[in-house]
Amino acid sequence: MTKNYITDDLELVPHIVLEPNDFRTDGSNKQKNFANVKRRERSKYWRESLTQSGLEHINPITKASCKVRLRDFEDDKLFEVITAKSNRQFVPDKKALLPWYGLLKGQECGVSLMHQGEPIAPAMCCCDLDNIQDWDRVSKEMSSEWTMLWNGHPWYYARHDKNIVVLSHPTENDAPQSHDDYAYKMPRRLLRLAIQDAYAEIHAFGELLMLYWEAYGKA
Repeated sequence: MTKNYITDDLELVPHIVLEPNDFRTDGSNKQKNFANVKRRERSKYWRESLTQSGLEHINPITKASCKVRLRDFEDDKLFEVITAKSNRQFVPDKKALLPWYGLLKGQECGVSLMHQGEPIAPAMCCCDLDNIQDWDRVSKEMSSEWTMLWNGHPWYYARHDKNIVVLSHPTENDAPQSHDDYAYKMPRRLLRLAIQDAYAEIHAFGELLMLYWEAYGKA
């Protein structure tokens, strides 16, 4: 069997990073820099922070991250926090893929490719939800040559081997020199389904976000 060949349970998970200090009500710890929290204590600190705002039911996509997938945004407190930094005079950009995306200014967002609940191509630094368009593009292109896939940096490269999508390791260098230098392979059909589901999740989230904005967020 081909190494790292994925045949099932593939998801492209859209998410927002929830900074724990945005949810803390404990004034003595609110100014604590999360980056300075010891790595082994970060999950506990994040959980404690959200619990203080009554959000103990919210879980990150992986234990050690602060990334919460969009379909889990059903609580008004979450929308209150993520829109707090938005421009009160926000106007939807009707020409954009995500007309409501301006409401997320100041929030770190992205899409992570996951297999069996574990990230295999996580969103990297400087990523955003718009990166789903790059996943869409590389899933449709049928070139056998490596093409850049931007999901933040370090980025990825992808190519097609007939109906198989081949994904490189993350890098900040040029494309791999060999077709055998790859991280994962997956059927194009499986990746297309994951992308379609991610689009649906993003648009459903956008509808909820706009409902909240119409009700509470406007100036």
